[in-house]
Amino acid sequence: MVQIPTRPPKICILTDCLAKKLPFYATSSQVDPITNRAIMNYTLTKKGVENMYMKLNKMIQDIYTLNSDELNSVIDAVKLRRNQLHSFDAHSFKIGDRVSFQGRHGSTETGTVEKVKIKYVLVRTNLGTRWNVPGSHLTKIQSKEAVNA
Repeated sequence: MVQIPTRPPKICILTDCLAKKLPFYATSSQVDPITNRAIMNYTLTKKGVENMYMKLNKMIQDIYTLNSDELNSVIDAVKLRRNQLHSFDAHSFKIGDRVSFQGRHGSTETGTVEKVKIKYVLVRTNLGTRWNVPGSHLTKIQSKEAVNA
């Protein structure tokens, strides 16, 4: 079981999360989609990118000052956040969605979502094969009706 520190070290703040100042291992229930979108818009501006780069450098410098226990808690928090992101990516698709992804040897595969698992999505390709694909590797294909409308 991953122990999350009740009082995270100062380097655990990845983004100010605008006014909320949530730690980077905040759960999806703590960060709503509107806040997520605002964070992404903020970080995409030139000032936001520079600010994020400065924060990242500061975090990396601070990591070198941590003792073993503090470093282990940061590693656990990073692993937990990575798992949350993988789950979020997979659950952004629903059964019946048309998707594409890079298959083995760089070939582009297209297919339909059959099942959404915890971190992976089961896709049946146009050729009838089934692929277990991480959600972050999938791209949703918009239907022609939606594009023409």
